[in-house]
Amino acid sequence: MTALNLGNIVRWADLGDILRVRWELLKEATATAPYLPFATKTQDDGTQSRLALAMKPLNDRRFELARMIGDEVWTGGRGFGVISRSRTDRQKFQRAFAQALLCPMEALRDVVDVNRPTREQIVRAASRFGVRDSVIVTILRNRGYLPRESMADWIEAA
Repeated sequence: MTALNLGNIVRWADLGDILRVRWELLKEATATAPYLPFATKTQDDGTQSRLALAMKPLNDRRFELARMIGDEVWTGGRGFGVISRSRTDRQKFQRAFAQALLCPMEALRDVVDVNRPTREQIVRAASRFGVRDSVIVTILRNRGYLPRESMADWIEAA
């Protein structure tokens, strides 16, 4: 986040700046690939990228765009990128990058008691960072603050 000169919360305008497009266009763009199990980014002559977005809900759209930025890091800004649900190293990197970009751990600690996270704290954090609750749960699990049981089991126990 510091390298990108962003605060603790990545705003829509920040995503637009990173992708070099007006954030209003990103936020309101039609999901051009809503029936495909993936989104894509292509690059023309190295100066302009085109995005085929699959997600319309704003939190999903933010995460999808953050994954596209992660894919730019993965590929070094070269060519075609697929954003899918697969479990390849590239897809895992995209998801981890998006989580870290949109919800940095330092900022998450300001909202969630990581040693005793509650459902309410997770919902509040998801709203604050503009992501799904499952993103917050995944971050907490990956850092060892929540057990690796299903989210439904965890919510039921809380």
